[in-house]
Amino acid sequence: MRLTFSDGPSGESSPYPPIFSHVTEFRTTGVVMNVFLLDPSERLLSAFIWVSTSNTIGLYALPDWDKKEYVFIDTGIECVRPACISMFPSKKKLHETPSP
Repeated sequence: MRLTFSDGPSGESSPYPPIFSHVTEFRTTGVVMNVFLLDPSERLLSAFIWVSTSNTIGLYALPDWDKKEYVFIDTGIECVRPACISMFPSKKKLHETPSP
């Protein structure tokens, strides 16, 4: 999905709403939990998905969304609650967020 704004070059607001347009499409093996636009200039996109058959979290990456290529890794991390991603300087991890 692409979002285009019609604001003028000097930054004045446009009376027209933003326009959404199609960029690409892809299918995953599960339900998408999060999508990350990692590098728009390189067309790099990733997503965490819930893999229902194994009840685990999978990592899905499109190295270039103009190509029909992808990388999928089932992390093996069980999904028992809504998941959230934390990035710390010394480590990266997936952790669970308690349900309300």
